[in-house]
Amino acid sequence: MDSTISPLLKKGDYINGSFVKSAHTSGYINDGNPGDRSDQIGRFPFSLQNTKEAILFATEAQKDWKELPFEERLRVVENFKKQLETRSKFLSHTLTREIGIPLWEAKQEISDTHEIINVLLEEAKKIFASIEKNTTLLPAGPWAMLTPFSQPLLIPSMFSCAAILMGNSVVHKPSKYTPGVGQSVAEIWDHCKLPRALYNMVQGPGSHIGQYLISHSKIQGTLFAGSYSTAIDIQEKKLLPPHHNFLGFFGGKTSAIVTEHADLELTAREILSSAFRYSGQRPNSIARVFITRPIFDVLVDTLAKSIDQIQVGNGFQKNSYFGPMISEHWRTRYHRFGNSLYSNGHNAIRQPENIENDVSGYYVKPALYQINWTNGSPVLQEEPPGPSLLLYEVNDLEEAVALHNRLHFRRSVSIFGTEPDIDLPLLLRNLKVGGIFLNQAPTETGAPIGLQGHCSNSTNSGKDLLYQLTQKQILFR
Repeated sequence: MDSTISPLLKKGDYINGSFVKSAHTSGYINDGNPGDRSDQIGRFPFSLQNTKEAILFATEAQKDWKELPFEERLRVVENFKKQLETRSKFLSHTLTREIGIPLWEAKQEISDTHEIINVLLEEAKKIFASIEKNTTLLPAGPWAMLTPFSQPLLIPSMFSCAAILMGNSVVHKPSKYTPGVGQSVAEIWDHCKLPRALYNMVQGPGSHIGQYLISHSKIQGTLFAGSYSTAIDIQEKKLLPPHHNFLGFFGGKTSAIVTEHADLELTAREILSSAFRYSGQRPNSIARVFITRPIFDVLVDTLAKSIDQIQVGNGFQKNSYFGPMISEHWRTRYHRFGNSLYSNGHNAIRQPENIENDVSGYYVKPALYQINWTNGSPVLQEEPPGPSLLLYEVNDLEEAVALHNRLHFRRSVSIFGTEPDIDLPLLLRNLKVGGIFLNQAPTETGAPIGLQGHCSNSTNSGKDLLYQLTQKQILFR
């Protein structure tokens, strides 16, 4: 690790423009490096009392913030973007240490975050430049933000910048796996000359702090990124009143379709670069590939040989392409999923295996499976955990599309092939999917992709996200 990087101090929750420690601690999060379990980052306290205070301060702050001109909101978000650049070295180090991703991938997340903020800024300018006469866009907050360990910088930055641009205040609870990155987001806002209590951050587990936060009567909406099962759990516990705006992004991973004349080298590279980033733990990783019969065997062989060349190791090592999983719990889920596939008659081309090393991180090898989908167990509903890539042999493009449309999660799909093979009119007419990427892996575009299936209950990026953070008020004369 770089000795010139400042240590990660545990500053407490961020409330009303200051980091505070609570006199009434409810518990602690034990934070460590998943790539080196001897590197214990420390204990982060959490407090129900702090959460209550953050909500009250956020409620008061929004009253003044919504009255300020739009130019003031632009200024503070522009400052956030500048601070992101200024603190990039510390941020990339914190991302790598806390979630294990390689440094190159941490730097890529910072770059993606920067681009998404640019999109939000430009779209917000267009929105406020084109408001109809006698129409006012009012903030719909205060908003709670519950964000995951995957992309722990990008998602809270996108959510908070969007909310603040549209006149809202927020209370952010980061993942229990990434309290350090959550604190880093609060530190960026702290340097933005932001009015007090517009952005607040509280640590804690979702089962305690998160549930209290989103169910509080003064919280008007929730920006949620996490698993579909967690969203179902929130609904079943009836934590939210009917008027509560719950904007959820549930991930679910994406898929790819490969046709006969696809560029083999390009296709393999794009699929693997997507499937195994974040050790296969990103919500938009490719998890399933539907391959037409003429190219199936040769592509499978290419993917398997490429997987064997992937360097798995500590994120601070220069040659590492692939880091650890976030915890033993998630590593166990990766193995259980592989065992389930085997017991249902599917073939492991590359077995799920742990990698043992001196630092005892949560390392695994990428797993590759051929799914015998005609045996009555097509595995189209589950979200494959970790670095698990599922391959399906199909007769033609139409069969690939039909299988794809049975997936529960259909945020986007990547199509590989030449124009005659791809048959764009057929795809556009028949594919039930939000976004189509031609001969490329899905990217973080910031565009308002219309999500389909179980991926989301809203379009939660770009201008559509901005609009959903407001309420329209119309004056009739």
